[in-house]
Amino acid sequence: DRLSPTPTLITTGVSAIAVSDGSSCAVVNGGIQCWSCGGGCGYSWGSTQVPLATDLIGLPGSGVGMVSIRGLDGCAVVSGALQCWGVNSYGELGFGNQTASWIPVAVPALPAGVTSVGMGVGHACAMVSGALQCWGRNDYGQVGDGSTTMQTTPVLIIGAGDNPAAGAAGNFQTCASFGDGTVKCWGDNAYGEVGDGSNTERHLPVSVPLL
Repeated sequence: DRLSPTPTLITTGVSAIAVSDGSSCAVVNGGIQCWSCGGGCGYSWGSTQVPLATDLIGLPGSGVGMVSIRGLDGCAVVSGALQCWGVNSYGELGFGNQTASWIPVAVPALPAGVTSVGMGVGHACAMVSGALQCWGRNDYGQVGDGSTTMQTTPVLIIGAGDNPAAGAAGNFQTCASFGDGTVKCWGDNAYGEVGDGSNTERHLPVSVPLL
């Protein structure tokens, strides 16, 4: 354990970083390097822990804009397209199936226009050509399509509004901000995490009134 910040051996070229429970990744000179629990975190090195930053197998060494990881899954924006990897238990990799892939694979429905991606626990969302699309686990309505049906391919968010600026996937909920400064959220709301003043589960975006 480290009780104060400790430098890694990556000394230059870092443009983005993502951390999750037990693993970390960084965009380094346009590629991705990850470290910690190897294949157990959805990466491509088998089950051996990787204590030093190691290139993620299957991605080009350039063109990566950002990476998001959560638990056993990860996605990266690569030259405007989306590539994902991991356990895929709920279709959260967006491939149209629930088959695991321990190396990055292109998401067929998102070949271009992707600017950002966020991973939840079994679901994911991406900004695509100025619109927000989500997919994967949906038992709390966190995909935002008005249902609780698992979606294995990206779907446009119903009622999110025009000109979304950014989206973020939480454990079982999702939020998006908009160009006018407003925020909408949806999904699990047992502890008020949707922010609408209730504890009612929301399957469609609702405004956060105090933002």
